[in-house]
Amino acid sequence: MKIRLSRRSRIIAIIILAAIICCLLISTWLQTTKEEQSPKLPTVEGQMEITILNSEGKEEKIYLEQFLIGVVASEMPASFEPEALRAQAIAARTYVLNYTPPYGTPQHGDAVVCSDSTCCQAYSSDQQLRDNWGDDYDKNIAKITAAVADTCGMVLTYQEQLALTPYCSTCGGLTEAAADCWGNDVAYLQSVPCFWDDDAPRYDGILEVSTAQAAEALNVDEADLSKMAVTALSDSGRTKQLVIDKKNYTGNEIRQLLGLNSTAFTWLLNKDQMVFFTRGYGHGVGLCQYGANGMAKAGYTAEQILNWYYNGTTLQKLY
Repeated sequence: MKIRLSRRSRIIAIIILAAIICCLLISTWLQTTKEEQSPKLPTVEGQMEITILNSEGKEEKIYLEQFLIGVVASEMPASFEPEALRAQAIAARTYVLNYTPPYGTPQHGDAVVCSDSTCCQAYSSDQQLRDNWGDDYDKNIAKITAAVADTCGMVLTYQEQLALTPYCSTCGGLTEAAADCWGNDVAYLQSVPCFWDDDAPRYDGILEVSTAQAAEALNVDEADLSKMAVTALSDSGRTKQLVIDKKNYTGNEIRQLLGLNSTAFTWLLNKDQMVFFTRGYGHGVGLCQYGANGMAKAGYTAEQILNWYYNGTTLQKLY
């Protein structure tokens, strides 16, 4: 049976078809234009060899992906969930590439980074890992290697540039904004709540120090410690500025001088003793490692974990 359309129906059908074709053409044109206008990161082929400063302070050439195995193994417990380890691998890869030509300038002469965690990233050689892990070496190295291999070439970007990817052990329930920690505002390094790190071993900390030791470390008179007061807090509740009898300090200075776990601290002064109560461990900016593990346990993927702590970034494969 043939179906005959009226002249009016045919005209309507032709108009609808033309509109669909126009929409498809416009969509293709917009996508092409966007791709042409977006700056692209240079890519590298195959394995990239880098130079690092090893634990002995000597320059060592090593393939990037092999280096990352030693970094992830040193920066995060091998007992952590696979998705947390994958997130760590991507953050660590992005971090080191920021200092690797053609993406950035090396930190230490020809060496792109060192293996000192207080400066760059912690790193252990294969032999050091064998010594540290003992009988657990085979199991642990297989798990860490899988996390690096599964994410090979993957980095975080922001507006088609490598993102800055700092990370810390334990944020204490709320990460710190880069601007409050280091003075430079970064769109994707803002303070975000973290609901997953409260089982971290150093979520809470206590440090007792004599007033004599504190006064010496802070270069003030012992009697002036009673005048110590916080003058500015960050949005995450960490100490930004502190004064001791007209002498100003940043929270980071106090943390370093007294060896505190973080800048999220309060204290009690009791005669010749000071007791400091801390929350979290590390600077608190970016990825919270124990938080990432908690998210992984809750079913989040590495990409979701990274997007939470580096909100607004994009996962991209360079090689």
